[in-house]
Amino acid sequence: MSNLRLAAIAAAAFVLALAIGMAASFPGEALSRYISQQVERAAGMPVRLSPLHLGVTGLSAEALDILPPDSSPVFVREVHFPWTWRWISEIPLSAKIGDNGKIDVAWGWSGNLAVTLKDLALQDLPLPMLPPDTRLKGTVNAALTLAPVSLRQHGIGGMPAGSLELQAEGIEAINVRAAGIAIPTIRLDSVEARIGLGRTVQVESLTLRGDAEGTVTGTIVPNLERPADSRLSLNVALQVRRNWIDQLGNLKPLAEGFLPGGRIAGALEGTVGAPVLNRTAKRP
Repeated sequence: MSNLRLAAIAAAAFVLALAIGMAASFPGEALSRYISQQVERAAGMPVRLSPLHLGVTGLSAEALDILPPDSSPVFVREVHFPWTWRWISEIPLSAKIGDNGKIDVAWGWSGNLAVTLKDLALQDLPLPMLPPDTRLKGTVNAALTLAPVSLRQHGIGGMPAGSLELQAEGIEAINVRAAGIAIPTIRLDSVEARIGLGRTVQVESLTLRGDAEGTVTGTIVPNLERPADSRLSLNVALQVRRNWIDQLGNLKPLAEGFLPGGRIAGALEGTVGAPVLNRTAKRP
């Protein structure tokens, strides 16, 4: 064997031994604790990141558990921080949520955040603004961006500035109650939304197709501490399917009086917990 080949084999063996040594001594638990602390400080909610492992393609962890207060936890699996030039400006992350959902996150060193969701099941997400026992099903694709301002810094009453674009399919709203009365399951074939986030949420466009079809625009002043007290100022123009109204049973006459011709049109005001519909809509 030539000296050149021997030198190449020796160099490869040295690099392999160095990599194995680095992987064996990699402070995965300490680093995961540090990242968890930083995320908790920024988001104001507990998270648990399992120990990180050093690999050829990047850093990986088996699980990241997000534990929002007064809401269901989010269990993220197969967390991966790839080796990439993007580390110069941001920390990239990819992971799985539920059976088919995928999430890609870019967390900038300045604190800005970009999140992309693909094929995510709504039932795998915490939805604290929903009334108790109400459940949502369906598949969501979304793109979320947030400015470098944390929830805690921004104040409990508001949200960080940013934007949300969303497309959802096969939506089902189950166990919905209106004025304390249960109503049939609401099914939507598709939902598309473009929303500006901040202390006031700007609903730039919200289009529904299904049991209710039409558009919603306007503003919501969120109250993250008491979601039911979030204030509404929305222009609504929706047409409700006749076959859904027919399922209301004894409530059908009341619904027909409230929804003449199956149409909801006007200004939706009040709060999430006690909405009021004024038939004359505000100008946008």
